[in-house]
Amino acid sequence: MSDAFKNLDFGNQAQNLIQQTQDRADDSLQEATDARTALQAQHAENATARTAEEAEDTENIQWSMDVAKTGGATDAEVSSDAGVQSAVASSFSKAVVRQGAEQAESGAMNDADAAVEKAGQVVAKRVAAKVG
Repeated sequence: MSDAFKNLDFGNQAQNLIQQTQDRADDSLQEATDARTALQAQHAENATARTAEEAEDTENIQWSMDVAKTGGATDAEVSSDAGVQSAVASSFSKAVVRQGAEQAESGAMNDADAAVEKAGQVVAKRVAAKVG
């Protein structure tokens, strides 16, 4: 399942969407809001995938421990078992990738919020100019 995050470039995708929105002459509030909504939907999908991967990693560690215990190993022997160590190392490595993806998504979400706020301010200024 970690392959789902292998080519994840969420930060750049978000930046591209936000930049396209900001580059438009009218700096449309609707476009900024749509981009943010798309990012939120992708974030929710990625969060679900990360949760499933975490559960899979936990199951793999437990399975490795169960295999080591079937031979009558002590707790100390189980914790130093190569299969258990490998499962733990793999889980840790994937957790680092998941954390990086989560941080990139959080940054992108912050940028999207800022783009919506900026677009809203532009719209407010236009309305104020028309009214005033």
